Amino acid sequence: MSVSLMPQRPPFVTFEQRAVEDRNASIKIGGMVMRDEDFVIVMQPGSKDTVEKRALDWLAQIERAAANGTFPADWATHFRRRYETWNEGHECAAELGMPIREWPSLSKAQAENVLAAGCRTVEDVAAANEQILHRIGMGARELQQKARNYLASRDANKAAEEITALKATLDDRDARISSLEQRLAALETKKRA
Repeated sequence: MSVSLMPQRPPFVTFEQRAVEDRNASIKIGGMVMRDEDFVIVMQPGSKDTVEKRALDWLAQIERAAANGTFPADWATHFRRRYETWNEGHECAAELGMPIREWPSLSKAQAENVLAAGCRTVEDVAAANEQILHRIGMGARELQQKARNYLASRDANKAAEEITALKATLDDRDARISSLEQRLAALETKKRA
């Protein structure tokens, strides 16, 4: 059985604060001294395995990797912003992509099945490999096609909205140019007289 690779999707990350022993301070006073430390929990789409690291160390690591081109820079920026938002006591921004529970095409049961398979966004379902589709279960291929169609439709709607906005901007610019041309012609006529 061959393993197909998924298109690259960002990992899911959550942050949490833990009490860890400050070993040097504990030795110094001869008793337990604890301090707060921020951790990141990283899980790849379609996986249940997690990696836990000190948040600032992990962020520095991925930012270095982004600087040398081995990690997507927009992901590193997104994760840094998520950490800063979380650190300020605010709710973290959503994952990169549309959250499964907000996708109107799924029933609650389907959403839970997809989440249990390790996919948190519609983009993850669209990019799912055979192993993940198998974990999603019955109807997974249809869900994947629905996800792809939904994303294509959303992207087309977004492009149409951008074109409409650009057209409005150009129409406004044309109107201002026309007005300025009329004022300039009036000034030139007045100057000749």
